[in-house]
Amino acid sequence: MLFFGLLMVFVIIMDIRTKDAASVTVAGLIGVGLLGFLSLGSSLSALAYSAWRFCTVAREVSVDKNGLRWKTLRNGRAILWTDVESVWRSERITLQESQVADWSSSLIIEFVDETNISFDHSLTGYKELAAKVQYFTHSVLVGKKILEWQ
Repeated sequence: MLFFGLLMVFVIIMDIRTKDAASVTVAGLIGVGLLGFLSLGSSLSALAYSAWRFCTVAREVSVDKNGLRWKTLRNGRAILWTDVESVWRSERITLQESQVADWSSSLIIEFVDETNISFDHSLTGYKELAAKVQYFTHSVLVGKKILEWQ
């Protein structure tokens, strides 16, 4: 789409430079211009989102009995299990002819300060990470819920 947008903008510039009224009408020029700029804008916004996502995704994650630590390209953070408010794990498995055709999963950890972190199956060792997070947070979260219930 980036190439298409640049091509449309180039066509407009070349048409304006030649000032050939017979080649494109004003409505056609506006249509091509809008299409070109929309294509260019959507391509650049997708590129900006990809760059932002690349910088904020967790690169290294470690889990132990006390808590969770992770690093992104910009910063890192560590939390204790007592700071966890909830854990959400979702799995989507698509079967085709009794075979797994597609699998995706995500793990969202919400903290008491109302922030959260999410991990997905693209992280190396994701299944082990999700299992360990669930294992270590289970007793802490059940204890909190029992206190809330009482």
